[in-house]
Amino acid sequence: MRVLVLAKEDHQSQAAKPPTPEMMAEFQTFNEQLVKAGVVIGDGRLYPSSQGKRMRFDGK
Repeated sequence: MRVLVLAKEDHQSQAAKPPTPEMMAEFQTFNEQLVKAGVVIGDGRLYPSSQGKRMRFDGK
């Protein structure tokens, strides 16, 4: 089974204080375990919506 996890941020969550070094270390350990288990195919971050572009296609 494959899943895609998206965590949406808004202005309030983007302005929140950053995670502590301890939280980041725990998250890194968790990610390393997922990679070793062969669960993670790829990871990455998207740009904030403030840097995004909107595309429209009318089908013609």
